[in-house]
Amino acid sequence: GVTYLVWIGLQSLRDAVNGEAASARISPRGTPAALFRSSFVLQGANPKSYLYFAAILPAFAGSGENAPQWILILGVVSVVLEYPALVFYSLLGGKVAALATGPGAKRAFSAFSGLAVIAAAAMVARTSLQHRGG
Repeated sequence: GVTYLVWIGLQSLRDAVNGEAASARISPRGTPAALFRSSFVLQGANPKSYLYFAAILPAFAGSGENAPQWILILGVVSVVLEYPALVFYSLLGGKVAALATGPGAKRAFSAFSGLAVIAAAAMVARTSLQHRGG
């Protein structure tokens, strides 16, 4: 078992050195309109947003005659402020995904995983030797 783990780790290190890291491509499926619709539905199904609009906004709107209008105004302001943040997060996520799937990142991941598997093999060997001796 230990020999096999070392073999897998060495294969991964060899792939990292040779630049033959496994190729994984992350890409969204569907048209931009379909992705927008599914994201819109996902955000609309978020229970936190319902709790926010039902429990928190009324506390800031007061209990006066104009409370429904204030809830509507606060809700619109909330959505208008949240939308740019969500767009920023999605654009940042796309950039990070592009960097993480680049050849350098793949080689680094292969090297790290190879070293991790070899370290696991060393721990298994050490544990096995301790159990045999004691």
